[in-house]
Amino acid sequence: MKANVTRFFLLLMLVAPVSGSAQLPQDTAEERFEWYGEELYYSIEMLGSEAARCAIAVGFPTNHEEHGLVVPLEGLALSVGFFANVYPMEDTAVTYVASDGLPVESTKVIDERNRERSYTVAYDQGSFTTTILRTEGESSRRTGRFVPSDTHDAISWMLDLRSRDLGIGNEYVYHVFDGWKLSRLTARITDHTDVYTELGIMEVAEMTFTREVLASHHPLPYADDTTLLPPVYVVNDGPSELGVGWFSLDDRRIPVGVDIETPIGHLRMVIDRHVEPQ
Repeated sequence: MKANVTRFFLLLMLVAPVSGSAQLPQDTAEERFEWYGEELYYSIEMLGSEAARCAIAVGFPTNHEEHGLVVPLEGLALSVGFFANVYPMEDTAVTYVASDGLPVESTKVIDERNRERSYTVAYDQGSFTTTILRTEGESSRRTGRFVPSDTHDAISWMLDLRSRDLGIGNEYVYHVFDGWKLSRLTARITDHTDVYTELGIMEVAEMTFTREVLASHHPLPYADDTTLLPPVYVVNDGPSELGVGWFSLDDRRIPVGVDIETPIGHLRMVIDRHVEPQ
């Protein structure tokens, strides 16, 4: 079950001009960012009934004491109803992204079956490194990991993708790291179709998600410390198909949901409430 929860959170939290009056993407990530104050709420159905709910909130630019001007992103996923009794879960996330849309710090708190642990990742994109602090109870451990210079976390990649050209056939690749595994996530736009939601029938771009798990190594393990070189990446697992997702084709570019098969059954997540950016 834990693997499925993590896979779902990654999908969530985890793109030719479009129809209507939607504008083409601007030149920089800062110019493309239009989501301040937005809130997204989702219902997750598994085995024919609602199993969990989740939400993402985009904050406003604020001064961080360590990282300067950042935008906070907050996420929440919790089990409900029968599933809350079988697998109680309340996972939270806070990510701070810089003006280029990349994370500078991300904290995930995993509270499942009365076991709580946290992962805080500090990203130093310029030096291809991250520092990870894993904490559980009174125990904590600090480690490091080589990552690409364009690495996202489970929430920030989604905001970047929604600002891209959603034309059929376009493909976007993201490196995602949250303190567990380094993933190369590929989103390929396959169709324009309609999806029914609590917000009504929405015209969407349908896309497939493919994941590869990467190992990263310094290219010259005996090189002088002053030599700054990008890491070498090796595919440890994959590629594997994660499922299908949808982003709306209107100006809002709403992440509408995902539809995936898991070892324990079909999982479908669809938006049911949206608070407009301010």
